Amino acid sequence: MVDIYQGIVDLLNNEENLILASIISQIGPSPAKLGASFVIREDGTFLGTLGGGKLESDILTLSKELFHIRKNRLIHIEMKGEDVAGTDMLCGGILDIYLEFISKNSKSALNIFSEAVRIRKRGGKGIIITFVYPETVAKDIYKSLITEKEVIAPVESEKMILSITQKKFSELLRKRKPGFYTLHNNDLVETKLTSVKMQGVYLEPVLSVPTVYIFGGGHISQKLVPLVKMVNFKVVVIDDRAEFADQARFPDADEVILEDFSKVFEKIQIDETSYLVIVTRGHLSDNICLEMALKTDAIYIGMIGSRRKRDLVYKEIIKKGISKEVLDRVHAPIGLNINAETPEEIAISIVAELIKVRGDKLPLGKKDWKV
Repeated sequence: MVDIYQGIVDLLNNEENLILASIISQIGPSPAKLGASFVIREDGTFLGTLGGGKLESDILTLSKELFHIRKNRLIHIEMKGEDVAGTDMLCGGILDIYLEFISKNSKSALNIFSEAVRIRKRGGKGIIITFVYPETVAKDIYKSLITEKEVIAPVESEKMILSITQKKFSELLRKRKPGFYTLHNNDLVETKLTSVKMQGVYLEPVLSVPTVYIFGGGHISQKLVPLVKMVNFKVVVIDDRAEFADQARFPDADEVILEDFSKVFEKIQIDETSYLVIVTRGHLSDNICLEMALKTDAIYIGMIGSRRKRDLVYKEIIKKGISKEVLDRVHAPIGLNINAETPEEIAISIVAELIKVRGDKLPLGKKDWKV
């Protein structure tokens, strides 16, 4: 998945102007969902998608004007079949898209999106507040970011909305989805835009949802998945056998993938918020998974098995040029030492270790981990 926040930070650090186009209101079906974002550079290249087709083409054309006049614009679109990328699909949806010119000199933007990246990678909670005006000169972006502890880049003229958002912080976050709000009787009321003349705020929750990738769909994984979900991780189970890579076998898993262990790393997004749990059926597949895992930035790598098995796997990996220092980041035998024996006990020990690592908050960006 494309990380829009990181893309914006990279462009601003590279001293580039950009336009951020976001779907801030949606009624009915459309090729992209509420909250989808599209970042456009001055040369016409872009990051992210709003669903392709005529819609994106029109946005790219409009962006040329906005780069020139340095203004924001709110546009209202009623989708038709030809708006969807090369299909005869009849979406019939209504979209409101806000286009923001963000200057390469905007310290506010850099601070806001840098903190959003940090939250996603390292944990925490926040709400990006975009003050939506139908059209205005973008001397600086009209955004703020509220976290549990501070307001980043407060918009002085919008103190009331910032105050209300702070008071309703937990309530707004619980929805876990963005929305457009208007001010009514000193309160924020979620609203579906129907006219480009409306003014209000677009609230976008920023949350960290770390993912646990479980390699192996055996009996320990069956006990492990519901426990991992219970402590607020996303869970993906991977196995190379169809009878084990079965969603019915793991009803609590967010995703179940049937793929060869040597190929699956090309298809999954592993970053510094990822936890890799290697509990495959044997020595050979464990070896394959561990070797690939060590080439990632995963915050946690754990492998099941005895110390003897671990040493045999390490011996083979070291022969391939991987250093003992790199292997030191692996938790093996996996899990906290609680004298676990049964699958249920082993699952509990693994989850306890995952919680501990998450709580320790390892330093961001240990690129030296890569092989």
